[in-house]
Amino acid sequence: MNQEQLLKFAKDYTAAWCSRSPQKVAEYFSPNGFLAINGGEPAVGTEAILESVKAFIIEFPNIIVKMRDTYITGDRAIYKWTLIGTHAITGREVNIDGYEDWKLNEDCTQILESYGTYDGEDYKRQAGLL
Repeated sequence: MNQEQLLKFAKDYTAAWCSRSPQKVAEYFSPNGFLAINGGEPAVGTEAILESVKAFIIEFPNIIVKMRDTYITGDRAIYKWTLIGTHAITGREVNIDGYEDWKLNEDCTQILESYGTYDGEDYKRQAGLL
């Protein structure tokens, strides 16, 4: 993996999120890949990742994800993002930063592991859920 490959992958992954298609996002994960968010139980495999992504898109039907930065650290990659959207239930606008810590396959075409992190309390406050 090099920075150029990572940048292209991250831009395409961002576009998949902005398409609001859980299927397009899930295609960036290996069939046995996983997505863990804020230390929670990981979504393992395509179907579980589809459901996890679908939940975000239902919660934020106008979701926009902006890539802030991406870089390689050892054998992992960091993808920093900003999520912007209107919460479906409260109608409140959310603008929250986070990142994913990725382990990618050798040719930088699929995510094997993703550990996502964002400030859950700030998210709840902005969304009007507190």
